[in-house]
Amino acid sequence: MVVMTYKRVERLRLALLSVSDMMASAKLRHRPFELIVTQSVDQDIPDFTKPVVQLLQTMRTEHAHAFKSIEHITVPVQKEDSSFTNNLQLYGNKRNSMQNLMGGLRRAVERTQKVPSNIMVLEDDVILSCDILEYFSYASSQMAAVTVTDANSANGADGHNVDVASTELVSRPSFFVGNSDTNYFFERNNPSSTITVSANSRTVVKTYAWLLSQAYAKEYLHALVQVNSKEGDGIDDPTKTLFGCYFCEPYCYDHVVEWTLAKQGRRVMYPSVPRVTQTQGSGMTYAVNPVTPIYQLFVPEEMYTRDGLSPTGETAIWWFDLPGDSTWTHTGPSTGYYVAVVSMVLLCVLGWFIRLKIRRIQASSNVRIKRR
Repeated sequence: MVVMTYKRVERLRLALLSVSDMMASAKLRHRPFELIVTQSVDQDIPDFTKPVVQLLQTMRTEHAHAFKSIEHITVPVQKEDSSFTNNLQLYGNKRNSMQNLMGGLRRAVERTQKVPSNIMVLEDDVILSCDILEYFSYASSQMAAVTVTDANSANGADGHNVDVASTELVSRPSFFVGNSDTNYFFERNNPSSTITVSANSRTVVKTYAWLLSQAYAKEYLHALVQVNSKEGDGIDDPTKTLFGCYFCEPYCYDHVVEWTLAKQGRRVMYPSVPRVTQTQGSGMTYAVNPVTPIYQLFVPEEMYTRDGLSPTGETAIWWFDLPGDSTWTHTGPSTGYYVAVVSMVLLCVLGWFIRLKIRRIQASSNVRIKRR
């Protein structure tokens, strides 16, 4: 488990306590975590890390049932960096956050080389449903190697491994159908149902509480390193990681995961009912954090299923891989999207002319019949 923090020590404490409480009530269901807390550090402030260090020492002594080991990674803040933020003093900025994640994820990837494991990543201001560990445990089982036969017989899945498990189902609006496809095809009422889709440019991953497969974590870390080392990578250079991305400011680690998943159509799992939200107040990228109602009861791991999306639904969603115009503010749509839109318009015009011609033929036929 990697937890990202800066200087909101009280929020970090509450997040870790919530995990500890869940572990205490399910001692036989989950093994203790190897916890990595990665902290952005202002080196100009004496004893900046002291509150976090003291908190983690308390966690080691009083919460050993939840955390098998606790490691503290520090990542210096680059104050001269000009990447986006709402308040640099309080929250840091996008590049600081990306480097923070890289520090914790790099250490987690190193540790999973010796003991294979998937990696959970949390931000310090999350509020988690009480069954979030059950959901992640189920998602983790779907990240293991499976055969098509086994997957179909077990839970109606399609045999493709899950690469990432998000905790809230969100889809960017499509140019043609908006978000209505989520109402048509996604099961949103059954809390034990999960939805697994092949990622496209409309796929959203909530990065304040998510799970990465061991294999994808390595790929994602490599992509983050590339973006960080190439001054925000770039959306106009075909050789770069984020080439073609419609959504991001430089150094958005959430858009890095979404774009790398979308380019290869990788598999993303969601719970039908949200399992995470944020604390109220401001954050680095929002004036006010969006607070989502989350599931309040408990679903055990063995009750989860992958039946929240029909094959027809996934096919329809895949065919409408067209982000809405609100995401085109940075780069605009690609040539392919212009071609698609123009083609649709021309087809409509052609259909109108054909219909008009048929009506004229029918009208002339009626006139001849009357003359006879």
